[in-house]
Amino acid sequence: MPKQLKGKKLNPYFLKSQIVKLLKKKTGKAYTARQIIKKLKINNSKGDVTNQLKSLVKKGLVYRTPDERYRWISATQTGSSKKPIRRI
Repeated sequence: MPKQLKGKKLNPYFLKSQIVKLLKKKTGKAYTARQIIKKLKINNSKGDVTNQLKSLVKKGLVYRTPDERYRWISATQTGSSKKPIRRI
């Protein structure tokens, strides 16, 4: 029988914000949906977490690896850290 996690089931908006916070804190690490559930100590289903991760992928904030792991896309990977060109 699977071990029950002690935690609350988060609403979709708060769940997404907690996922973003976790992935931003550990920018180089990739997590599966189950690892995120364990790390956040929540009682949401794998499907709930996966849906939120997919919406973050569509927004371009999170990268999905071929083996179903998700990690934060840092500013250096998106190229947004480049300084703007000054025109004279």
